[in-house]
Amino acid sequence: MILWKTVKKQPQQRFNWSAKIVSKSQTQVIVLDANIGEKLEKLMKSLDEITSILSKQKEEIVHKYYTINQFAELHPALTKSALRKYWFFREYNNFNEVAHKKGGVIYIDSARFDEWFVKNGNGEKE
Repeated sequence: MILWKTVKKQPQQRFNWSAKIVSKSQTQVIVLDANIGEKLEKLMKSLDEITSILSKQKEEIVHKYYTINQFAELHPALTKSALRKYWFFREYNNFNEVAHKKGGVIYIDSARFDEWFVKNGNGEKE
């Protein structure tokens, strides 16, 4: 396949690409644009900028706190007694990362609970 382009000198410099098949086994490419390297460098720089911006963005986690009764109502698979047991053995199962006691009331962070349950739900201390 032979590729060539004809350049029409216009204010916007539009390029017309044409292709002609010479044979199925042979492919030949002819590039007539001398500025293609500069354009590719600009494109790569912009892609690097986009990548750096996206890597700096962090997933925003919403922390909502619930009492044991409220949390048990939201999650029917967990009973109040199971949550109290997690709290009682918090030193061994790392539940103190999830729940906090303020003024005699235990508050559970729902976002951290999901992470904790996947990581430490078996009750073993790391």
